[in-house]
Amino acid sequence: MGLVKKIVEALIELDLQRGGWVVKKLAGEKLLKDIFEVFEFPKGVSAKDFVENIEGKIHVHENLLSERIIYGYTIIDSLRAILELPGNEFIKIYGSTTDRALVFANVSMGRSPLVAIKVTPLRPAIVVLHNITQVDEIGIKIAEKEGIPVVTTILPLDEIKKRINGLLERA
Repeated sequence: MGLVKKIVEALIELDLQRGGWVVKKLAGEKLLKDIFEVFEFPKGVSAKDFVENIEGKIHVHENLLSERIIYGYTIIDSLRAILELPGNEFIKIYGSTTDRALVFANVSMGRSPLVAIKVTPLRPAIVVLHNITQVDEIGIKIAEKEGIPVVTTILPLDEIKKRINGLLERA
């Protein structure tokens, strides 16, 4: 029994030294929940109402918000997603539909979330950059080219959740 334990511990240690992909895969959904949370709506919500409720400042494609309906949102720890989320798991941030807002927390300029979206075939209805007020120029250009409204908000994440729950109750 002791020999098997030592072999397993050695294999885990080797995996961790190489990035821990096997351990992360075995951790599965727990790891994903630490990186992002998916919230589905029971019915569609106006993208414009969503942005107003989170006190969002629109930086790109304001004209598209009035015509979009969203069916959920995902809060993503941007830094952890970049460093720890395997590429094949990125699609899970969209939940059951791409008609959603992706709320990226832990961003400094807003460029990396938009680059990540650009290199995937799926596009969200809105990108929300949390806790910044200005968006990187390259991020803006990507959003313009891809037709993605970009919004910033400085509301705490718990307050965003609370306000969206309130919006759903009123809808």
